[in-house]
Amino acid sequence: LRDQEQQTKQCLHTDEQEMLEVFNADWGGDGYGTIQRVRLSPTETMLAVTVKKDHHEETRCVLVHLGGVILCQKALLLLDNVLSFETFFSSSNVLSLSYVFSVFISVILVSKPALFMKKRCNCSSKISSEVWFFDSKTPFSFPTHIQSCQSGLLYHVEHSDNYLFILANTGANQEYQLLRAPLASPSMPHWVPLFSAVPGTVIKDMELLQDHCVFTVKDSQCQLQIQTLTTQEHYQLNTHQVGSFAFLLSSPVHPPVRYLYSSREQKLSVTEDNTKYISLTGFNRTRLQAASQDGTMVPLTLLRMPALSELHKAPLLLHVYGAYGVVLNMAFSTEKRLLLEDGWALAYCHVRGGGECGLAWHQAGSVLQKRRGVEDLAACIQTLHHLGVSHPALTALTARSAGAVLAGALCNHNPQLLKAAPFLDVLGTMQEPSLPLTVEEGGEHKLQNLGLYPSMLITAYSEDRRVPLSGVMEYVERLKKATQVCTTRVSVNGECKNALISLFKHLCTSHIALAHKIKPF
Repeated sequence: LRDQEQQTKQCLHTDEQEMLEVFNADWGGDGYGTIQRVRLSPTETMLAVTVKKDHHEETRCVLVHLGGVILCQKALLLLDNVLSFETFFSSSNVLSLSYVFSVFISVILVSKPALFMKKRCNCSSKISSEVWFFDSKTPFSFPTHIQSCQSGLLYHVEHSDNYLFILANTGANQEYQLLRAPLASPSMPHWVPLFSAVPGTVIKDMELLQDHCVFTVKDSQCQLQIQTLTTQEHYQLNTHQVGSFAFLLSSPVHPPVRYLYSSREQKLSVTEDNTKYISLTGFNRTRLQAASQDGTMVPLTLLRMPALSELHKAPLLLHVYGAYGVVLNMAFSTEKRLLLEDGWALAYCHVRGGGECGLAWHQAGSVLQKRRGVEDLAACIQTLHHLGVSHPALTALTARSAGAVLAGALCNHNPQLLKAAPFLDVLGTMQEPSLPLTVEEGGEHKLQNLGLYPSMLITAYSEDRRVPLSGVMEYVERLKKATQVCTTRVSVNGECKNALISLFKHLCTSHIALAHKIKPF
């Protein structure tokens, strides 16, 4: 990153202190105002950026020229519905990526609906992936296939010199490890292991630089570490001869700050003015672990301002996601900081189903094991309450998108733990195949236990004061609608039949009178 920054400044003939604006999101026009992805051309003379409309899914790719001292503020090229790009770009069709384009021609069509095609022609689903690559010298030739789809094999590819560096889940317990293959022989039999995370940690990210790799690994308590590996002496782990590495560090209550880590000096330094941010006096972060129902220890992060002795009176906001192998979002939020300043405690529950502890952590909380995430969430809440952090009457739970699956299930199983929570109709959404993500998300949620309602004869009594007739009639109407929905989605032995739901109303018969008529066999 530092080398690129220096080269860019030399190209622009600017002083070390002078900063020039090379791109503004407003250049995308038509209300596109948020930068999503940036890519510099190999010659460092062109910049491609995807921008997104606020509160919309539409994205646009903008290409600008970087040459000269005075930068041109006019876009050279605008491409709509571009979600990701390299020399080629992929187009979004209702959130599904199925094609790869150059500026002129269509290159590849993915035939399987559950595969999403992304930049570098990385076709991936929940359980498999395959990668194709293009020769930049002959960009219109057909791409080269690295490794065909295999169930359970996930891999990602980077390129340096004449080698491909492959991050694949071929390590212990099917976690990610780094492998290398010759460019001329990229298939799986030629993959040679280079680096695996030590036991108890998992690889979360990798950045391939000129002559080394930088890994971000996470341990069982969700603490981050940085490790480096030279690519020239590929079996030697090296943390002292690779110069410096820059990265951003933030929390839910502190904006991102740029840090520089020197592996030679083993020193971490701030590279920007940190005093412009108002510090939180008395702010504390605590890492905890909650014992789930099956004994699994679940990581839990607690942010608080009040003293420990005062936490019982503090309102508590819980956060959970636990899906798709995605790490719970802990990005900076002005709203969360305001809550903390007002005396709230913020808790982040890293439950199974998410990606905090690797691929196995995700698999342990998906499909038939989805209930584990609910059990983990309940354990986190109970642990906090047991430690004196808030109490149910002051506890709220927030969850977005698939995270509300766990929130809704918790409200059914343990409603006494919360005072407030959101709602999401997961079943209704996943039963609609026309929605863009239904097919791709089929392997995440437990929907294999759906069945048809049986036919029912329901009796009700006009004078029954224990079970009012109005409530029974409302229930029957809702049940009839539910049977119609399920019949259209579920078949038994290839047949879909409507369940017969009938209501028989007795006049002037009470609940007690009915009980007297029931005789044991």
